[in-house]
Amino acid sequence: MNKIENKQRLLGIDLCRGIAAFAVVVVHSGDETWGIPVTNGALHFRLFFYFAVPFFLATSFFFIIRNLSENIDLHISLSGNSFQLNPNTAFSGLLSLLDANSIYYSLARFLFVQISWILICLPYFCIAVILNHLLLKNESFVFKKSKFLFFLFLSIFIYVNTFREIFILPELSNIIIAFSLLFIGICLSNYLQESKIIKSLGNCSFGIYLIHPIIKKITGIILTFAAPQITSQITVTSMLCLSMPSFLMSWLVINLLMNNKHLAQYMFGIRVN
Repeated sequence: MNKIENKQRLLGIDLCRGIAAFAVVVVHSGDETWGIPVTNGALHFRLFFYFAVPFFLATSFFFIIRNLSENIDLHISLSGNSFQLNPNTAFSGLLSLLDANSIYYSLARFLFVQISWILICLPYFCIAVILNHLLLKNESFVFKKSKFLFFLFLSIFIYVNTFREIFILPELSNIIIAFSLLFIGICLSNYLQESKIIKSLGNCSFGIYLIHPIIKKITGIILTFAAPQITSQITVTSMLCLSMPSFLMSWLVINLLMNNKHLAQYMFGIRVN
């Protein structure tokens, strides 16, 4: 029996969840809506951390499928439909055919957003089904080649994440990035020893995602008084100064809250023994 079969919990994915949670905090640590200057370096730095939400989608579907019966019908075809998702609308071409003052406009706009999210999630679901099936059939191969696969998917993740702007379809680059990081986590699980810190990071990642705006706001107020030169414009340094303590404090708060079994189960979906 190999290590993957022995490990009920994939600690590598827990670690990647924590990295993704930190990425969310970084992305929210400075943008154009703040009304202060943003350096080009900060813009490019922030872009590298946009992998977080696609990764959380990939892991969610991966574990949903993993927890279902192994008898999964894989005769599923990916949709070839294309769509445009603007900041506030989906399928803007179709929406433009309706009168903006019509009673049906708001309803159509809402429905189009729901359809667009279904289409966004469909490839993640299908790939998660296929990936679980392949892992079930080839766990021994993944174990033997985990070091090679780790560096392969790490290279793919870094390359696609760095040059995501050259891809014709942003959705395609997001999928590649998300599942590359997922596979990195699976491969890492072969080498990570049981760790309460990594397990805590994985358990707290969703809570960090939820609570970090409040902690980040408090941290920002403190920095404004303590180091106003840092908060006068958005730079890589200012984003790190805001995101790192915000992330650590959010992790600490969620970890303390999770000591309560009821809070852990009903707020964060974690069952504490």
